[in-house]
Amino acid sequence: MNGPWVIEDDQRPWTANAERQWHHHTRARRVRETRERWFWLAKEAKIPPLTRVRVDATPLLTNRSSMPDVAACYPYVKAAVDGLVDAGVLPDDDPIHLTTLAFHTPEVGDESGMRLVVHAEPDTDNPPVLRLVEIPELSDDRANHPVHSGRPPRGRIDTPIKGEPDGV
Repeated sequence: MNGPWVIEDDQRPWTANAERQWHHHTRARRVRETRERWFWLAKEAKIPPLTRVRVDATPLLTNRSSMPDVAACYPYVKAAVDGLVDAGVLPDDDPIHLTTLAFHTPEVGDESGMRLVVHAEPDTDNPPVLRLVEIPELSDDRANHPVHSGRPPRGRIDTPIKGEPDGV
């Protein structure tokens, strides 16, 4: 297995703020077009089918005048990752197959667009092992802390088992 694979698109990615203002038909069309474009970009890059990947996303800009926040382009990147799934690069974009989706600060250069770097992760037949752990009650001195409003948290959380694959 080789890699990493670098794929670049020359369309400037849209942001979550822009997407919020669109009509739902406009959003659906843009997502469909982006998925299809990244499907073909992945095919052109000849990325083989992978089981587990990490993806780094970097917006490419021509100037600093409208520098977006880091991860402001999440909806665009989500559509691009869906295109990778459609191309057969990975079976699904769930946490077992897409281990990390990292957003980097925009790079200023000659062209606008988006760069995705696909890294193959070690292939394992065992997904992360989780166990349920009780959340302890807060002590009296912490219960009066203004952040906790005098109420301790209730419920359970999922925590990786120490020493197991993908555990701490």
